[in-house]
Amino acid sequence: MKTLRISGYSPQTASKYVDLEGKFIALTTEPEPTVVWKDNQPTDEVNGYKYWFIQVDGQEPFKVKFKKKLQGISFLDQVSLKQLEACEIKNLVYFRSEGIS
Repeated sequence: MKTLRISGYSPQTASKYVDLEGKFIALTTEPEPTVVWKDNQPTDEVNGYKYWFIQVDGQEPFKVKFKKKLQGISFLDQVSLKQLEACEIKNLVYFRSEGIS
């Protein structure tokens, strides 16, 4: 049997793993920059930042990528993630968001 998989990022995929309307707890003290790769080599160009979060109800921690560095977020802050989306690639799930509130 085959299952229909949505390719690319979508809120539907994210909702399979977390409650999109729920609160999240920030676990990151310093964001992890993601860089652009060219010719199989990393460059100095930063194209986003990854932060660790956990849902208030205690699911596994997960990384979320943001285009810009978040301002005013501290360790263990409770936040909402704006436009949270996820993408499934093989057995891995990647998350991204537009920001926090």
